[in-house]
Amino acid sequence: LEGSAAIYIDEQLINNVLDTLIWNASAAGADTIHLSFDSADDKAASDSSEDTLSYHRIYVYDNGSGFSQSMLNQSFDALTPANARENKTGLGLYFANAILAAHHNKGRTGFIRLENHKSGLGARVTLFIP
Repeated sequence: LEGSAAIYIDEQLINNVLDTLIWNASAAGADTIHLSFDSADDKAASDSSEDTLSYHRIYVYDNGSGFSQSMLNQSFDALTPANARENKTGLGLYFANAILAAHHNKGRTGFIRLENHKSGLGARVTLFIP
């Protein structure tokens, strides 16, 4: 993991999230997965109208098939019906988001963000940890 900082997390739960994301990337055909970390103020990180909020961020990049538009539009606050055609239940990302939401600091809550690479190849998942 590139980058370093001292943050307080439930290490086992965050490792479970990373395991899930790495497995998902592999299942999407990725043969390269890159993890990195930073800690920065990110006003766009939350839907909150508060002033700049500081989050620690863990990025998981891959060169797999990326996310479908329906996955990018999905809210992970509630379970959604399984997609049997694509052999996807959505449980991994649902629980990943629930684990991040269990991390609180100074009124802020963790969350997850999904994006596709601008090149059209691969995806980036960002874990926001307050």
